[in-house]
Amino acid sequence: MKFGLVKTLFIIIYLYVPASLANDNLGQKLKIAIDNDNNQKVESLLKIGANPNYFKKFSKKIKNSRNYRIPLFLAIRKNNIEIVKTLLEYGANPNVFRSGKPPLYYSSTPNRLKIFRLLLKHKANPDIMLSGKSLLFTFITMLEEKPFMAKALDILLKSGANPNIGNSNLTPLEYAVTTKDEALVTKLLKFGADPNLINRKGYTATKYAIALYGKEAKITKTLFKAGGTENKVMEKQPRYWFERKDPNKYVSEAEKERIRKEQEEKSKPKKKTIYH
Repeated sequence: MKFGLVKTLFIIIYLYVPASLANDNLGQKLKIAIDNDNNQKVESLLKIGANPNYFKKFSKKIKNSRNYRIPLFLAIRKNNIEIVKTLLEYGANPNVFRSGKPPLYYSSTPNRLKIFRLLLKHKANPDIMLSGKSLLFTFITMLEEKPFMAKALDILLKSGANPNIGNSNLTPLEYAVTTKDEALVTKLLKFGADPNLINRKGYTATKYAIALYGKEAKITKTLFKAGGTENKVMEKQPRYWFERKDPNKYVSEAEKERIRKEQEEKSKPKKKTIYH
């Protein structure tokens, strides 16, 4: 009995442990090859079984790599589109997260837009959520400080991102209205944003526009032209009783004041950067 147990343990150690160590070794070699921009070595390692989604602490041989533990993120950081493509072809997950953000977020800078498109081509989710808000909504809220995000935003919309998914309170169109971004309102409507979609508070983008700027404002007329109506009946009550409002009333004075303060705060000059 004792001999049988020893034999079993020996087999486990002989078969499993070396295989595990071999996988770790391949994973580390893969990351080092990516860090060295060695495209050929990367593909060779993947062919013999290196895991494109390998997740473990990097070798000390790799500099400044503390937060880039997954091969795909390291390749994006290195801005090596060929290695990104190879990893995706060998099964790298384009929707994996690092520090709460997916590969699409980290590839949205102007010098990485080719990688951004490549990720979408390989089934990266254009509607992926980040801390309760869509990637599209995230990009829209960043436009003021980082205007270059507009290019990634366009690509995202053309790739089928849903223009009606925002956060728990606002749709992308409502946000564009409250910031009085007429060009963005037009763009979102072009890609199918609903001017009559009701949020949790019982408001629509059209009602926001009427309350904030009046019926004759250009931004309001744009919404009317797209089918927006001021008398949209609320289909369901918001989640909480204290948020329930008469659906036939326009935005409350308190809501107007809140939006006005947000606009004033956003109008203050801020330091611009091209980095996330």
